[in-house]
Amino acid sequence: MTCVVHEETGSWGTKFLLSHLKTDVAILGEATANQIAHGHRGRTEVIVHLQGRAAHASVASQETNPLFALAAFLRRVRSLSLPENPTLGPAVLTPTRCYTDQESGNMTPDQAWLHLDWRSLPGPGERSSHGSRSVSFDVRAGSSAGDGPRVLLDELRAILEESCPSGVTGTVELLAQDLRSYTGMEASLPTSAPSYLLEPGHPLVSNAQEILERHLARPVRIAPWNFTTDGGYLVEAGIPTIGFSPCEEQYAHTIQDRVRIDLMVEAVRGTMALVAELPRRLEVLS
Repeated sequence: MTCVVHEETGSWGTKFLLSHLKTDVAILGEATANQIAHGHRGRTEVIVHLQGRAAHASVASQETNPLFALAAFLRRVRSLSLPENPTLGPAVLTPTRCYTDQESGNMTPDQAWLHLDWRSLPGPGERSSHGSRSVSFDVRAGSSAGDGPRVLLDELRAILEESCPSGVTGTVELLAQDLRSYTGMEASLPTSAPSYLLEPGHPLVSNAQEILERHLARPVRIAPWNFTTDGGYLVEAGIPTIGFSPCEEQYAHTIQDRVRIDLMVEAVRGTMALVAELPRRLEVLS
């Protein structure tokens, strides 16, 4: 059992762990309400930066106001056609934050920033299009800095170039976070986590389901998480991963986060059964 730090900021602990430890399979303790999770969409945070020229509102020009370029960019992003997975649902590109360098109400900004949250899908051949352009978002499971984010950035850069008038320039980059651990280690990590999906018939998934149903004496559902976890990094390292936890996804990362006692008691029984039986079963299969 390992507990990792910085899961919410670049998954630094898991990345460090994988450089020191290799295992055959993993059970991730993210919220599943004692069901089995077998994958999720990936997450990439993108920063769009626009550079214009500050001016008094009484003499400002649309050609140098980055907010007009930002508005045109958002209209084009809204019209993007993103792929959908029958199990994981749709890929999503969501604007989440927008701010400028200006505090005065009668001045146009010199600079503006936009945050985009991209929930991506695993597997090659996913497609997106806008206008006459069509691009394949190849988001292979476990590729946290691979073709998927690169192609997305290229696509967004093309949209931004079309959206900027002559007096505004812009860039599109992955958000990077400067981190410092409690031990004093420092690193800068991109906020890009891979998606993954194990088939329900995968030996880890099917055997875990059978073990839990027998020991918990009830049906156990197999379904993906809606949020992103460190599981994609584990799968990237060749470690098939499922989720099992008494926590409930609807409360995760909220001020209502809680654990039901009955689910906790059941989770102890289920986790003991998985730890005792899964290794022997998978060893026989291998």
